[in-house]
This record gives sequence, C-alpha cells and structure tokens, in this order.
Amino acid sequence: MADTDGPSEGQQQDSSSGTWEVHQSSEDALPQGIPPDLPKEMWVQYLCECKRIEKEAELNLKRLELERDHIAQSNTRPMGGLDHYQGARHSRVPRLKATDDIDIYFKTFENLAKIYGWPEAEWATRLAPELTGKARAAYASLSLEDCCDYSKLKKVVLAKYEISAESYRVAFRSKYKRRDQGLREWISDLGHQFDRWLEYAEVKKDDAKGIRELMVIDQALSKLPSEMAIYLKDRNPRTSEDLTKMADQFVANRGGPNYWKRKEADQAAKKQF
Repeated sequence: MADTDGPSEGQQQDSSSGTWEVHQSSEDALPQGIPPDLPKEMWVQYLCECKRIEKEAELNLKRLELERDHIAQSNTRPMGGLDHYQGARHSRVPRLKATDDIDIYFKTFENLAKIYGWPEAEWATRLAPELTGKARAAYASLSLEDCCDYSKLKKVVLAKYEISAESYRVAFRSKYKRRDQGLREWISDLGHQFDRWLEYAEVKKDDAKGIRELMVIDQALSKLPSEMAIYLKDRNPRTSEDLTKMADQFVANRGGPNYWKRKEADQAAKKQF
C-alpha cells in the first residue's frame, strides 16, 4: 500500500490544519520561500524542514515564557545583586526589529547573556526565536547541527546583512556629519565605525603595529590602479609585506615593467581630455 503521509506532486500543506490540499499550478511555478536554484524534487523537503524549524522555535519560546512566569511567581525575595541575576537567567531576549542595527543587536544580546550567566551552548537556542526578517531567513538556511552553534548563526546572519571589515571601513571613510547631528554624536559614530573595522579585521585596539598595518594597507589600496586594488582586496593581505608580494605577483603576470608603462600612458591620455 502506498505511503500517504507525505505530499504528492501538486499538493501543498495547510499550515493551520496540518493536512495536505491539492492546488492547481503550472509545472514551473516556484512556491513562495523556495530558493530559485533548489531542484524541484527537494521543494517539499525544504518547506517541511523550514516548518519544523519554525515550530521548534515557537516551542522554545513558549518554554522560556513558562520558565519566566514560574520564576516571577516563586521568587519572593527582593531582587538585587546575585539574586537578581539568578532570576534573570530566565529572562527573554529582546525581539529583533527591522530598524535595529544588527551588529549592535548581537553585542547587546552577548552582554545580556554574559550578565545572566547563560552557557554559550544555549545562546543560539535562546536567540533564534527572537530573530525576524533577513536574520530568520539566514538562520533557517543552517543545517540542524549548525543551527545550535551560536558562532555559525552569527556569522551567517552578519553575512546576510553584508557586515564585514570592508563594510565598516567604507562606512568610516565615507561618514559625513548630518545637519541635525551634533559634533559629539558624529565623532562618537566615527569611533564606533573604526572600532568595528578593527574588530572584523581581527586587530586589537592596543595593537599599535596591527593598526599601523591596517592603515598602510588601506591607504595603498586607495591609490593603486582599481583592477589591482580589487585583486588584492579579494586576497585579504594581513600585512604590508603580504600586500607587496601579492602586488608584485599581479604586475609580473601582466607584463612586469610594461604594466606600469601602460598605466602611465593611460593617465597621460586622460589628462589630455
């Protein structure tokens, strides 16, 4: 007898009743939420997996809410000091809003998690139910094993928002003072962008040599020919020595000294117009 538990082709699950209903659709129609490059034979499996993850997140959220209510009812001692933090172990994470800065949101969550004493192994499970929009889509793309790994969750979400050392470098270099912004706020924002640039470039604030290398590389890339700068950025040199070796190799592969002669001729031609 044929297995009737899963959907057959042309069927779709009713999320409210859990039953499968037949819908007429064209052979090439792409259901909502399906990645364009996903083979058709994997559509049902993908949708079922997404639904399972959503239900798991909802169950986790309900569990946390029940724990919070239980603590609130049973804790009769004054809240303060360590007692406060022990109760806060069951507190909920603020829900991600569309207007939130995703990097600041992660920083806030990590600070709260450390204050409340949550084991890092629980961070992903506690955070996932509060993710929305692009962040939730990124979380749903993780495998079952990776979705419980906070570092992997954070990495995939930041990538979805295109957060990187390069994005903060561009923000730092291009940030102008707004008309409605005070000087103190503007300078504070510049400091924030620079700090994040260092962080994502994996350079410590007290590492003077590392900061020097970062600034020298940035300045060099801004003055080199654009195609060479793109080539070097893709290879992410960590020191000025690495950058020099990569640049020399780039030039050697393009005619050696003749490369610079062509560039000088191009510059001279541009000045004539």
